[in-house]
Amino acid sequence: MGKGYLFHCDNCHYTFEANLGIGFLFLAVYKNTIKEIQKGKYGIKIKDFLLDYKDAAISCEQVLFQCENCNSLDSGLDLSMYLPDLKYEKKLTNIYDYHLDFELKSKYKLYSKYPHLCKKCGSTMTIYNEDELEELISQNKFQCPVCNKELEVSLSLMWD
Repeated sequence: MGKGYLFHCDNCHYTFEANLGIGFLFLAVYKNTIKEIQKGKYGIKIKDFLLDYKDAAISCEQVLFQCENCNSLDSGLDLSMYLPDLKYEKKLTNIYDYHLDFELKSKYKLYSKYPHLCKKCGSTMTIYNEDELEELISQNKFQCPVCNKELEVSLSLMWD
């Protein structure tokens, strides 16, 4: 299940909506993302990762990105790269087997975060998943990318 968030600035009226998490179409999203990675859509590093590690997994959770330089907001697939934790028996039969978020966190170890870059200024984007976002919302940690005032953040919908 996913959650939708609305970011709004009372000062300049900037708004941004982001749907985060995973839904019922996750299997199709995962398979499509793996195919896009293999075709090179997301760069050579992640493509080579899948070639080098046949038991690898990719996080296809919808997450929020915030630019570390200009505060610009965006959302999309996490794309962090994972390898199985050696404590668990490998169960992958092929690269298209999907991994839900709880499986990644319990049976896999983070190999590398995908380097998301800001579309506006090219700087590094910080990735926030649903859990991290909830914590930051409670601390009022989001600044408007237009006027740098504090953004109001509200839960706008639950989706599947």
